[in-house]
Amino acid sequence: MTSPTTQEFVRSTMPSASAAEVKRAPVESTVEAPGAIGSPQAAFDVAERYIRTLRPNSVLDCPAGQGAFTARLLKAGYDVTACDILPHQFALHEQCTCHFADMNDSLPLEADTFDCVACLNGIHRIWARGRTLAEFYRVLKPGGTLVLTNVNNSNLMRRALYATVGSTNFHTVGPPHAFFPSTDVPAAWYRAPYTVADICSVAMSAGFEISALQPVSMSKASILLAPLALPAVIVAPLLPQRYRKHVLPGLANSMAAMFADYLMIVMTKPNAGANGQ
Repeated sequence: MTSPTTQEFVRSTMPSASAAEVKRAPVESTVEAPGAIGSPQAAFDVAERYIRTLRPNSVLDCPAGQGAFTARLLKAGYDVTACDILPHQFALHEQCTCHFADMNDSLPLEADTFDCVACLNGIHRIWARGRTLAEFYRVLKPGGTLVLTNVNNSNLMRRALYATVGSTNFHTVGPPHAFFPSTDVPAAWYRAPYTVADICSVAMSAGFEISALQPVSMSKASILLAPLALPAVIVAPLLPQRYRKHVLPGLANSMAAMFADYLMIVMTKPNAGANGQ
């Protein structure tokens, strides 16, 4: 017997409906109050402060999880749209519709719709990061901004950890329960330890311009390992151009990348005509 697809599982948790309705119709929440799923509150604070400086009208929260950051956006008065692969866990359906969306696939949203996209603690949950970032680019208006937060797998502590045990993250090689092998929606539990270069190089390929790397919190272990930064800074300019084009040493060896524990990456979709279009 084969496991159900993500779409089939979502449909099974909702009243009978067409495929289009499954993607767009609100569902009854199984969660009473929204809580953060893995994302530190400091990331919410930093992202919210930055979004406030943008003064957007419309914001997409994806993945929305239970709606913890969506609640903040709604309270700030923005026109908010939410998306998640498990919309039945979204706790704010009376205030905001949460659409079904597998971030590895196309988003059920029109192009050039949002002033801002917030992707908090989400990029490491997908395997098709190129598709994800291309879709965020598509749904953003020209001049729009993607605010992304994630664990910083490029800091010196994680580099040292990789050199020692071959992994930057315990949960990618940890005990079986970390993989949730019996879940009905495997895509909801995927994790990948993407680095700053992994994220930014793909974002730039999708058309984004990297606007800022900002620490959310600092890694004390990385600060203690500061002498290890010297070889990276010295060797990086000596790399062949074909490597420097994709590993982005200027970003990967920035202070934020080497010493932050949790990181906010801000990307901008150029205005129409900015690239000679």
